[in-house]
Amino acid sequence: MDIFNISLRSWEVWQIITLGVIIGALLNKAISRIRAGLLQKQRQENPFVKKIAELEESLRAASASASAQALPSPQGSLETLVLLSLFQEKGRLIDFIQRDIATFSDEEVGRVARFVHQGVNSVFRDCISVEPLASQLEGELVVLEKGYDPAVFAILRDPSPGEQSSSDSDAPPYSGKVVHRGWKIKSINIPKLIANQDEAGVAVIAPVLIKV
Repeated sequence: MDIFNISLRSWEVWQIITLGVIIGALLNKAISRIRAGLLQKQRQENPFVKKIAELEESLRAASASASAQALPSPQGSLETLVLLSLFQEKGRLIDFIQRDIATFSDEEVGRVARFVHQGVNSVFRDCISVEPLASQLEGELVVLEKGYDPAVFAILRDPSPGEQSSSDSDAPPYSGKVVHRGWKIKSINIPKLIANQDEAGVAVIAPVLIKV
């Protein structure tokens, strides 16, 4: 009988503790809602507090926008990795760039360059389409009037020995011959591949090759 009474009292104690915890949680939640309601009412009634709240919201929005703009485009980064991976796979471009060719003969460099050109050219033709930027052919005369687009036309000056340039000669219009027609992107079609990563999360352009 004593053991039964002790067990019953213990159960009652646990019930009281549990009930107290539940009541405390409900009270905290109610207090939080009351505080939030009072703060919202204070913002509506007090212009100064309302203005501070608006400024805080504007700062948070500006910070989020700046962070989003600072981050690089994941798609752009992925396309770059895929393109580098294809250049390496088809033409060993990275191997060629990383190799010190100063000790190689012109004949050896020529053989390697031919292989690299074939591989890179095949990837380039499959993924990127370009066309000449200028309608004129190389060697043809062109006149650039005032207001020409410097991003499209680059001026090459080759003054004679002893000749001094003046502000009048530096001002358009310019008359000259097309040396290079330039290039512009017509279309880009890079395969949608998944870039590989190692255990540290570093992008893998080309895997380690193991001959067995």
